[in-house]
Amino acid sequence: MTPSHPVTEDVPSSDIGVTMTAPQLGVVHHGDGPLLVLAGAGSGKTASIVTRAGRMINEGVIPEHHLMLTFSKKAAEEMRNRLDGLVGNALSDRMQIRTFHAFGDQFKFIFYGLTNTQQLHRENSPT
Repeated sequence: MTPSHPVTEDVPSSDIGVTMTAPQLGVVHHGDGPLLVLAGAGSGKTASIVTRAGRMINEGVIPEHHLMLTFSKKAAEEMRNRLDGLVGNALSDRMQIRTFHAFGDQFKFIFYGLTNTQQLHRENSPT
């Protein structure tokens, strides 16, 4: 995570009342376009991503234009709960915050009309 602005030390973030490192602030202030954040456990990924999403919504980005994916339901719930505190439940509920698997299931249903059961049946049927 490379900062898009010159930050050389830990600085307090007035948005959430915590101190963020330069790489975390790089995530928060990343310019337009998608962003992939890869970092170890306890490195502040969730705080950085949530603060970035809150900043973008407060700057006018439509909540439906956000897609936040993670590996566990617990992490997705944590992201949503933190966003509720930053932008309110009405806005965070309009965002796509889910696991990779849940997103894949939703994608199959929306674009192909398939549920997991239908997909399994189709894959196991002799053709």
